[in-house]
Amino acid sequence: MECINCASENREGRKFCGGCGIALPMFCVSCGFTNEPDDAFCGGCGSKVANPPRPASAPARLRRSDVFEGDRRQLTVMFCDLVGSTLMSEQLDPEEMARFLTAYRLACADVVERYGGFVANYMGDGLLVYFGYPHAHEDDAQRAIRAGLSVIEAIKNLNKDFGTVTQELNVRLGVNTGLVVAADIDAGERRDKIAVVGDTTNIAARLQSLAEPGTIVIGRRTHRLIEGLFTCKALGPKKLKGMSGPIEVFRVCEATDARSSFEAKLRLGLTPMAGRHKEMGILTDRWDHAREGIGQVVLLSGEPGVGKSRVLQNFQSIVTDDGCGSISFICSNYGQDTPFHPVVDFIERALQVGSNATSEDTLQKLDAFLADLGLAEPEYASLIAAMLNVPAVGRYEVPTPTPEDRKSKTLNALVAVVNAFARKGPLLVLVEDLQWADPSTLEFLDLLVESVSTTSILVVLAFRADFEPRWEKQPHFTEIKLPPLNRAESINIIHGVTGGRSLPEDVLAHILDKTDGVPLFIEELTKLVLEMDLLAVQDGEYALSGPLGSTAIPASLQDSLRARLDHLGPAKEVAELASVLGRSFGHAVLRAVTQKDEEVLDHALKRLVDSELLYRRGVAPDTVYEFKHALVKDAAYQGLLRSKRRQLHLETADILESHFPKMTERSPELLSYHYKSAGQVEQAIPYSFMAGDAAAARYAATEAATHYQSALEMAQSVASPDLSARLQIRAILKLANVASGREQIERNLGNLGTARTLAENIGHQIRLCQIRYWTARTYYVMGRFGLAADLARQALELADMLGDDDRMKTGPVNLLARIHCLLGEPVAAISYANQSVRQMHEAGDQVEEASVSGVLAFALALHGQYEEAIQAADHGVARAEGIDHLPTQAACFMFRALVNGWFGRLSDATPDFDRGLEMCEQSGDVFRKYLILGWRGEACLIAGEIAAARDSLEQCLELGTKLGTSFHRGAFEAFLAKALLSEGQPDAAIGLSEAAVVTATESGETWPRSIALRVATEVQLASDTPDIGAAQAAIEVAISIQAARQCKCDLAWSQLVQGEVLTSGGHHAEAVEAFGLAAEQFQKLGIVRGIDLAQMALAQPKAERVGQRKSIS
Repeated sequence: MECINCASENREGRKFCGGCGIALPMFCVSCGFTNEPDDAFCGGCGSKVANPPRPASAPARLRRSDVFEGDRRQLTVMFCDLVGSTLMSEQLDPEEMARFLTAYRLACADVVERYGGFVANYMGDGLLVYFGYPHAHEDDAQRAIRAGLSVIEAIKNLNKDFGTVTQELNVRLGVNTGLVVAADIDAGERRDKIAVVGDTTNIAARLQSLAEPGTIVIGRRTHRLIEGLFTCKALGPKKLKGMSGPIEVFRVCEATDARSSFEAKLRLGLTPMAGRHKEMGILTDRWDHAREGIGQVVLLSGEPGVGKSRVLQNFQSIVTDDGCGSISFICSNYGQDTPFHPVVDFIERALQVGSNATSEDTLQKLDAFLADLGLAEPEYASLIAAMLNVPAVGRYEVPTPTPEDRKSKTLNALVAVVNAFARKGPLLVLVEDLQWADPSTLEFLDLLVESVSTTSILVVLAFRADFEPRWEKQPHFTEIKLPPLNRAESINIIHGVTGGRSLPEDVLAHILDKTDGVPLFIEELTKLVLEMDLLAVQDGEYALSGPLGSTAIPASLQDSLRARLDHLGPAKEVAELASVLGRSFGHAVLRAVTQKDEEVLDHALKRLVDSELLYRRGVAPDTVYEFKHALVKDAAYQGLLRSKRRQLHLETADILESHFPKMTERSPELLSYHYKSAGQVEQAIPYSFMAGDAAAARYAATEAATHYQSALEMAQSVASPDLSARLQIRAILKLANVASGREQIERNLGNLGTARTLAENIGHQIRLCQIRYWTARTYYVMGRFGLAADLARQALELADMLGDDDRMKTGPVNLLARIHCLLGEPVAAISYANQSVRQMHEAGDQVEEASVSGVLAFALALHGQYEEAIQAADHGVARAEGIDHLPTQAACFMFRALVNGWFGRLSDATPDFDRGLEMCEQSGDVFRKYLILGWRGEACLIAGEIAAARDSLEQCLELGTKLGTSFHRGAFEAFLAKALLSEGQPDAAIGLSEAAVVTATESGETWPRSIALRVATEVQLASDTPDIGAAQAAIEVAISIQAARQCKCDLAWSQLVQGEVLTSGGHHAEAVEAFGLAAEQFQKLGIVRGIDLAQMALAQPKAERVGQRKSIS
């Protein structure tokens, strides 16, 4: 016995399918009638239903997995069940019953066919119908409901034909929309059955059981797709058999008078129209011509969803608000075989006749309608009544025309109707979806557009870009092609959907990237994102509450996108295969993957380009194709079975590896993507590492981190625990090397903890050493120098234990040099830096030799040794200029600039600061940019360039906040406080100087704390009521820190400030001594501005010094 759902063959006697679990039908031995699984008695003859062998059973079909073909798609399923057939079978002769069942099936099949559905199976007196397979339409859910309502009406007419029956028949219907796998089942040379697998079909069957006779019950997804086109009554959540949870259920009441999905949306409320100023201007200009009696025709084209209907609606509103007339003809994709379908629809609406109107009512309204237009001639009424299919025999005394004459006269009558409207005033005629116009309507439009040039009519014909209008261009014709929206206009639509709330940047970028400026795509994808529970409102704006990940194609777009693919014929397969390669792909690669004859492939590609699904660039053999829209590519890709996707990805990876080595070398991420998508993660991981390394070499830290993170996630799924651990550790260390930004740095700390555990588990001591070093380096970047120093020393100790190989020691030694520098401990820093320079030189590591030479220059300058410092800095710059490594070059220029800046040589420092910043911009080195801005601000402050100092320091602190680093921040805040004080903003300076002390204290940075205390002292002295005791205590702590660490440049500035404190406290002799020490120290250091300030302090009279109490600047 064959299952109606999946076509699996089941042995006789089974009640449920072994392939999909659905209940199997029961066949009557007496009459062969197909009964429902739960029927106790036959619906055909009334006999008790047993479960005997099915008579004349067809031989079992051969089913092989290697010939299984199918696709994944959104499908709307309709179950139809005849109510009352059992009683009818008791009243009718079996032959009459068979005649009725035949009539019932034919009536249903006719309706289904009319709306583009497919009868998948007849089950006794029930039907299983698919809308969206084998060919999708963009409105399959709507088609299913219209078909269901028409089936109900058809059954009412059948009741009239079988009037002898006392029991009226009816149907109940269930409709559901959802994801399915649909496939043809091979049967030798025949492929005449469809297997549909998924809950969608089962839910539709369950919904049908909930329906009352003569009604349609639908699920939530179907309801959302038809909202506004039909009125529905919510039945609440219902628990359905076999479903884990309740499902929202609705009953369809009736169709609304909305003629299209756009009209339905219009009534529900639209977001404001974005852009289109140029197009609206052209339409307005052509309307002005028409109003002057020079009729116009505008051909408005654009791809689906680009906004043609919205432009027409907006323009129509302008016209009607001005008191002018407008009529519209809307063509329907299921009315293409109905003569004059949009014209009939317009006239019926104008007459305001309902579906239950009598012929007499309709004719009376028609007569009044034509009389109002001045067309009271009987011939017009007779012709239009015939077009409306309203009987009017004997009503109008006109000769009976031949069929040819009737067609010609009808066309002229319709043009006369339009011209009659125009005689009342300027008229706008809109024709929407011209690509679906029936032949008769096109003939009517032929006459209309040819005749408007001398009238006050503007005809706007809107159609899709792949439709070729049949009219040659004439002087009164204008073509408008609607382009996609630009970024700003697209964002306006997004804001319309979000109610004005901004989306996070990555969410916004995701929507813009996926939708390519198509308004419908933008609106629907934005709605989907808002419904995904990924966003939370914070301070009136949306913020991500979890990872964005990938988004599905909105249900409202799936049918439309699938329909475009299904109508491509053989080119659909090429589109699906191309989607595996990505959004853009080369002709050579596609041919290798598809293995198609070149002529066949080129024909398919031409069809895809002509259908505006692909762009084509370049000439053979270097032709490159690109999907016009990301969502089209996604639809093609998601239509493939997952098993097919994996197979194609694996084949593509093999082909790229073996036949396109240059592409593999240039874009290793492609191989990683294909192997990963094929489920071959061990083959994918090395390519992710290669891609990350290549990105890091280009200073693209974010992209590098993405590739390394992908490698880490794949490594976690590797079957071998040892290999998995080794690969995870490698990925984590690479991630640590490209960290930028607070979140990534904090995440890396957690990763490094995991790496340590993995290394301990597999006993990998070398990796443990590296992990300790990188953990130390991460804490160093975060400004947590104490922890960083401890871990760096542990790494160094472990390296010593592992042997004499200095390569394991270079990292920790280098890092300790940097840490001691920034702790303000120049003596220790000089020792480590000298050792590191030697190690790097011997190892031939020019990059690190250059970098650590800069660190040595920093330490020597901090210690007051300018000549030695500038010599080390020059060595670092010289080594850096010999390599192609922007971060190192930026660091070396920064260190040389810093040395000159600390010693008051701003003119020498400025070019190096500028070059360092430029290199940071090029390499994306945000952290080093933060440091350069801060130290440039300090250098400007030392030189007395206050405005420049403030500008640089404000940029520095803003960037530091974004990075989330406290690294040296206390000192930078203090320098800005001093700049504010020098500009006469004591209140702002007080608040910031206090914050600087707190920042430096909390971060544990002793040297920056000494700087913050010194500046706080200066700010205190400048206040109206200075606390001299507090000032004295603060400066003494600063001096003790700097003296103990031998920070000679900072010590000289602190001694100068101490002199001011002593002066303010009336300790003039001690003040002179402090000024003298400062002057002597500045003299040794060669800091000219310091010398000048100290000498000025010594020369200034006591009373004047006390009275001014000004800051040192």
